[in-house]
Amino acid sequence: ACLVDRLATLEVKLDSADFLLATASLENVANGANRALVGNEVIQFCKAEDLGGGHWRIGGLLLGRGGTEPVAMAGTPQGADFVLLDQRPLAMAAGEIGDSPAIAAIGLADSEPVIAPIIASGRSRKPLMPVHSRVETREGVGLTLSWRRRSRGSWTWDGAVDVPLNEQFERYEVGLGDPDKPSASWETAEPAFLLDAANRSQLAAEFPGTSLWVRQIGTHDRSEALFLTTIS
Repeated sequence: ACLVDRLATLEVKLDSADFLLATASLENVANGANRALVGNEVIQFCKAEDLGGGHWRIGGLLLGRGGTEPVAMAGTPQGADFVLLDQRPLAMAAGEIGDSPAIAAIGLADSEPVIAPIIASGRSRKPLMPVHSRVETREGVGLTLSWRRRSRGSWTWDGAVDVPLNEQFERYEVGLGDPDKPSASWETAEPAFLLDAANRSQLAAEFPGTSLWVRQIGTHDRSEALFLTTIS
């Protein structure tokens, strides 16, 4: 999500030949230009080539933006919707939407409303998957696991202080096996966890070759799981 793919391209067809896409410098892209939603993945692009008839080829891609790396890793099928994300987002209060799976809009001269499904509901409240996992093995002590948290909604860093937590508390779940049904799990309030030698030996005997992972526990949801190591 932080590397520009200079080789991959994406071809899109806009709804009207009058709609335009624009090439942007890396500096402008770093400041948020040329964001788009492709399926459920947020991307950015540096180059836009007009192929005629509303068809465009975009390149210089930044993939998995806005915390959508898991979507990027799973892949997006051909034919997915392409929506340019401009600087005019409309905030809607949760009380106005409730648990509705869709929203409706109707114009003054329209007889029927236009209904659009709400995609990726709740994504902005989901913590981002931790990054930069490290595993240190110490003889007679066990495994020291560590990682770095990220912050939802904080996409820039000024280089002076850490990004804000944007949660009511800092807490993580370290687990073994399937994140949906872990064979064992622990909670920690710091971005580190010690799996002592005795527990490591016991787990290695009972669950050899099973993955250890971590995910952040947020105020409203839990992040995707970051792979740490394989128990052995």
